[in-house]
Amino acid sequence: MIFDKPAHKIQDAALDTDRLSQYTLSIMVSRRTIRLCAVDAHESRCLLLEDYRGSRIQTEDELLQAIDELYEKHSLLKAGYWAKVQLAFRATPFSWVPTELFDMYRCDEYLQYAVDAAALLDNDATRFSESNALQAHCVFKASGSVANRLQNIYLNQSVNIYHQAQVFAEAIYRNTALGNLPENALHVYGEAKYILIMAVKGGQVKLINQFPVLSPEDFVYFTLFALDELQMPAHETPVLLYGEISPGAKSVELLRKYIKDLRFSGRPPHLLFSYQFDEVLDHRYYDLLNMHLLD
Repeated sequence: MIFDKPAHKIQDAALDTDRLSQYTLSIMVSRRTIRLCAVDAHESRCLLLEDYRGSRIQTEDELLQAIDELYEKHSLLKAGYWAKVQLAFRATPFSWVPTELFDMYRCDEYLQYAVDAAALLDNDATRFSESNALQAHCVFKASGSVANRLQNIYLNQSVNIYHQAQVFAEAIYRNTALGNLPENALHVYGEAKYILIMAVKGGQVKLINQFPVLSPEDFVYFTLFALDELQMPAHETPVLLYGEISPGAKSVELLRKYIKDLRFSGRPPHLLFSYQFDEVLDHRYYDLLNMHLLD
């Protein structure tokens, strides 16, 4: 198999293939990974969580081959009668534009300062999605080939396409408004080579940005930089951590020297999980687990 051994492959015994029509399938893709989650919206229960990584994948063609191979061996994924299919891309450039200023014909212009040309693939296309909650449009780059391949698998239903930044931002905004997350906090989602930082202050989104991280010192620098720019005191502001950040990581150890209220997030409070999911750190897939809520 082109993908390595999955980091996680969990299925709740309650998953019933005869009830797929009430489940939402969420898919998150990067250059070398694909993450999957199935949620029963009627029961508010997570039923499936899988995370595949391809350390040997170097090209888009190899990623497409890996996805084809995975789907060939995974009959559940190929089913065409899910209630909803959500697709999100991560680790690609994005930009936010207020809805009242958005012009769909200027999308490439919006991205001109966010795009790293060296990181783009030949088939990368510019896409956008509207966030009613944030009253803004997220404009981003995504692989046209990967999007088309997955859309062709689910021909009988529309596939909604987003960027990870929107998935994370809407989850944070929604759970802050519901009182599930602290107000006036900084939220940091860590991935292998970058972090997403979002700030909600006074009930308003003040920052949603992506920063490259090659060392623990980079992680600390950009976190403290965001706090300073937003005039959010490090000794008073709650900073919540999500994603691929280990509690024992050096970056966390360094952050604790500057931030008094540093904590890891919990799981989305609206979802139920069976004991099979106990192997996964609660903060690990916060974006993916909230993805089914996007319109």
